[in-house]
Amino acid sequence: MLAVKEMACCAVLCCVVILGAGCGESGPEVATVDVGGTVTLDGKPLQGVTVMFIGEGADFVGMGKTGPDGKYQLDGGSIPDKTGAMPGMNEVYFTQSFDALPDEPPVIPVGPNETLTAEPKDSLIPPKYSNPAKPALTFDVPAEGTQSADFQLSSR
Repeated sequence: MLAVKEMACCAVLCCVVILGAGCGESGPEVATVDVGGTVTLDGKPLQGVTVMFIGEGADFVGMGKTGPDGKYQLDGGSIPDKTGAMPGMNEVYFTQSFDALPDEPPVIPVGPNETLTAEPKDSLIPPKYSNPAKPALTFDVPAEGTQSADFQLSSR
């Protein structure tokens, strides 16, 4: 669970990005490319995880949610009608999305016939990967985009 200070940093970052998107008539002029990939935790696909790519200068944040197979597509963003990510180096972090399963806790497969159930207050994502103030991962987005922005997270 994120500490209060980390949640405050997240709120400030989101406000900065949203306010930046309001500059001018259509927000800052940024180029984006299609990005997708797969997110796993200890080799198992993560479902219901929001993947966020923060472009250089935080001019644009691309967002997407993982499906049951851990695959995601950055299909939303901090600027209306923009998707994907900015080419070049992006900071990447992940948040657990509990809105997809409001009446049921999230379930993750941990073995052939085993699953782990997380309570809504718990996140399956280790804190080092879910801190927007200090993202642990970066990804260099090629100018032509990619469908291979894969992340193998570890609970250790």
